Amino acid sequence: MAEGPTKHDGDTVKMVATAVLTSGQVVQTPDSRAAVYNGLRACEIGDYVALNTGGVRPVAKTANIAFLPGQEVWWNRTTNLATYRLAGDFFVGIATAGAAATASVVDTAMNKAPNYIVDTAQRTGEWTIEATLGLGVLETLGGLVTLAFDAVAEVAQAALFSIRSVNVDEHPIMEVEVAVFDIGDNAALDINIGLADGSHATNFDTVSDYAAFHLDGTDLTLKTQTDDTVTPVAADDSGVDLVDDTFAFLQIDARDKANVKFYANGVQLNSAAVFHLNASVADLLAIIHLEKTSDDTVADVRMRRMTLRSSVSA
Repeated sequence: MAEGPTKHDGDTVKMVATAVLTSGQVVQTPDSRAAVYNGLRACEIGDYVALNTGGVRPVAKTANIAFLPGQEVWWNRTTNLATYRLAGDFFVGIATAGAAATASVVDTAMNKAPNYIVDTAQRTGEWTIEATLGLGVLETLGGLVTLAFDAVAEVAQAALFSIRSVNVDEHPIMEVEVAVFDIGDNAALDINIGLADGSHATNFDTVSDYAAFHLDGTDLTLKTQTDDTVTPVAADDSGVDLVDDTFAFLQIDARDKANVKFYANGVQLNSAAVFHLNASVADLLAIIHLEKTSDDTVADVRMRRMTLRSSVSA
């Protein structure tokens, strides 16, 4: 017998159907991969079916959420629709061209791994921690990072940012899963999450170039802001609140530096405003940054995953 006979095409899995499947339906194979049933007719339970696990396929997606190029696509078993990782049950692949919120499908490279320049889930050694007083930055099992302040009246800072960067003209996209477990009791606390050309020990707003989500102490409302060293765009209230103790998926799309876009759980924020990095020529890092003036307010912000990639213009 040959030592390596071909059993079937590498992008095809054959199995007995455990449910009725219609053409185009996404399922999960016994080896946990995503697959699509492309039969000409619906199959019945017990039928021996062929499922496709490769190629680029239009996958039905959740209404009113956008996908950016290179974003992970996950499948929600309850809705039977593609969604972002936090709301998904199993991995489907990578969005090849992105999809607008109004689109019904997202073109997906099935079972392809993402190609991120930096990723806290994969390359923890390419990140820098800064802390001035307070409780600082703590990494726990599974890659969860907590940035925290204690109830001491002092100036404090805690930051995590990538060592590698993407030049603003290389069309950066930043994504993060983050939750606020304690936002304190005083506006002396500031939280910034996004892209920046550096960090600062006391005042993030003095960083030269950035595009960032912003939160003020006691207020879970997301604000969005940019600065390109020439024309800053002040923090604009999105009207969208983070849910206390609940992770959210935030994205900054800077592929078009004349129109930087911000998303929370797939929904664009402040779409009527124009945020930009027009004058910037900077190399931008992915960053999460907490600061407080001399106040005893506490803080607890947790980051589960942060990624940074280059792309093509929008």
